[in-house]
Formats: sequence, structure tokens, C-alpha cells
Amino acid sequence: MPPDLHFSAASQPQGFATLATSQWDGHPEPVIRELLQNCLDAAEDAGQGPAEVSFIIRDVPQDMIPGISSYRKHFRKAVEERTASTQSEAEKLVIERIERVLSGQSVRVLSCQDNGVGLDAERMSRLLTEGNTDKGGNRAGSFGIGHLTAFAASDLRYVFYAGISRGASGHLGRLASAHAILASRKLSGGGGLGGHGFWLDGPELTLFDEAPYPDRVPAFLEQELGGVERTGSVVCLIGFNGFRAREDSIRAIERVAAKNFLVAIWQGRMVVRIHDNSGTDRTISRNRLGPILSRDKKRARGEQTGGG
Repeated sequence: MPPDLHFSAASQPQGFATLATSQWDGHPEPVIRELLQNCLDAAEDAGQGPAEVSFIIRDVPQDMIPGISSYRKHFRKAVEERTASTQSEAEKLVIERIERVLSGQSVRVLSCQDNGVGLDAERMSRLLTEGNTDKGGNRAGSFGIGHLTAFAASDLRYVFYAGISRGASGHLGRLASAHAILASRKLSGGGGLGGHGFWLDGPELTLFDEAPYPDRVPAFLEQELGGVERTGSVVCLIGFNGFRAREDSIRAIERVAAKNFLVAIWQGRMVVRIHDNSGTDRTISRNRLGPILSRDKKRARGEQTGGG
């Protein structure tokens, strides 16, 4: 059976509109910066030479998305409950965006693949648990709080994680999970389910269990992990919103990478590649930093003067 999405018991009601999923809405900078920082740190931890990061934008048939049936069920039930009372405009907007994505035959996905140390159960728990960190004190990026930035670029607020890591015995193992942020809902028999759902090995498990995550990576993610030669991980943003089209998505990724990781790219510690459905295939390496940053300066001047 493929990994499924499970929502745990609710401790208190939660709506669709949350600060964690709205404060970076429409802004590529924090999303891409956090993904790249995690990739760079993971590659350095693995000691595998330069961090090789690949961003892939593609459309995926909706029925291929793991856990989508459970997602739809929880979403519909939560909507019924939330719309029975007064809603804020922010919550209505979130629901409209989710319904728009679910109404299509395919879903746009942004994935980020790296050649880092990968994910084991301990690192996955740190990543998925808000407020925890997987970084040392001298690291600029942060798992836990940092991983929530990705939800700003996912209109479904549904993010997948998978990795290949090396255990103490030297054996390479696979691991997968996901995190969906919706709204809580009541159960007919009493009690309720929270707004946070995860891929777990069974509905009786929680993130507090020792190894609750599926060691079966669904076919949807194997395509991305297929490019990992030894260890590494992939993060997939389901229902990618293109950063609200404030600028071309690929140009936005190029700009954020060149601006924030200039030194790492210049020194050869990081290479960033970008691919999409149209056949676009770009590599951000040392010789492309100048043209990208020059383009960004022209863009900034144009915005200041009202030009293009």
C-alpha cells in the first residue's frame, strides 16, 4: 500500500487560515532560500563535494498524488464544518485556492532534490516538528520552523519529503513522509481530528513513535530520487502556485540562488539546476552569476521607477 495521510486527534479547533502558511505567501525569497540552505548544509554534512541541487517544475496527474483521497475527505469535512459558522476573508481565500487545485485533472509540483546526507527517522522527526532544529548553532538555515516556509508556495499546503540515507551499518535505507496543513474537524462519534496530517505507517501511530514513517517511497517520488547516486533527499511542494506569478518562477529561483548563495556558487560548493515541463534546462554556476545579478539590478530599478 502507498503511504497514506493520517490526521491525529485534535487538542483544539484550528481554521484554514494560519500564520505559518500565510506570512510568506507570494514571496519566493524565503521559500527558495530555506530549501537551498538546507541542501547546502546536508551536502556538507555528507562530505560529498559540492551541493548539487535540482529544482523541477512539472504537472502530475492528480490521481498519482499519494494520500490525495484522504486529503480530499478531510478537506471536504472540514469545509462543511467551517462554512457552518462565520469565516474570515483569509479563510475563504484558502478554501477557494484548494478547491481550484482539486478541480483540475493535474497538479503542478515544484520539487527540490539534493545530494546531501538524506533523511532518517530522527532527521525526519526534527524536520516535521515545529520549533525543533536540525542545525548546529553556526548554521544559517533551520529545519522545524524553517520547513514551514515551503507551504507558502503550495496552494494545497501539502509538502512531501523523501530521502536515502546511510545507517550505522552502512546500509542505504529509504524513508518518506509528508505534511498537510488544513483545518480541524469534528468526528461523528465525538472528539475531533486536528488540521495537521502526516504520512505514517498506520493511523495508530504519531510523530512521537520511534520510527513512524513509511520506508516505502511512492512511485511519484522515485522519479526524483532516481537522480540520487548515493544519499540525498527530495522535497515536493504540491499545488505549486508559482509564487503568485510576481515574476517568472525559473527567473525567481535563479535570482534567489545567485543573490543569497553567491559565495557558495562562486567557490564551487554549490551548483543549482532548474528544469520544467517546457524543456527549460538551466544551470546556475560561477559563469552565470554576473548575468543573473545584472538582470536583477535592472528589474529592481524598473520596479522603483514603475517600469518593466
